[in-house]
Amino acid sequence: MRKISLYQCQMECLRNLRCLAFFYNNVNRLCILHETTFKYTTPLKSETGWKFYENQDGSGQCPSNDNFLFHREYNLCYSINYAFPMDYDVMNASCQAKDAELIKIRNEKIQNYTELVTAGAPVAYISIQGTDNIYPNRSWSWDDGKLMTYFKWDIDANQPTGGGDHIVMSIHYQYEWYDFAMPSNTRCIYICERRISKT
Repeated sequence: MRKISLYQCQMECLRNLRCLAFFYNNVNRLCILHETTFKYTTPLKSETGWKFYENQDGSGQCPSNDNFLFHREYNLCYSINYAFPMDYDVMNASCQAKDAELIKIRNEKIQNYTELVTAGAPVAYISIQGTDNIYPNRSWSWDDGKLMTYFKWDIDANQPTGGGDHIVMSIHYQYEWYDFAMPSNTRCIYICERRISKT
């Protein structure tokens, strides 16, 4: 590790499309970039001089005034919402009130990133977008009717079983997907995604 100034550390974070936050030690002038904001986890140890900084979106595409974060590499503007009894309509309405929708896990990158930013969450499930009640053959689609192409079903548990018409990720089972009947008193977190245009 080389010694740099706080300003240089901040600039390195801004240049790195994956950087959402960084730690800077003003005693030994060390900089550590991170792809997560440590919402549910904290570093394992602490030392004198370390401070935590979050990178905010300066483009205006993903304003942080309502707790949205912007992952520049994935062009993903999202907010993580705390434990909530599972009710798809209520969670979806909450996202829509923020000019957003429940997150669409379109590919493995977004799946892996979701796992990273929710590590240590105090619940067992994450509610994501996906339903099988639009098409007569029960094909899984987004709320807008477009068919889903990426899945991470728990095949060992014979998912999807047809027992529910929405999707949750199970934090305790490698973030694999389960069809889930809602509403339910089971608590979950849900992620809202605000669609933004590519610049």
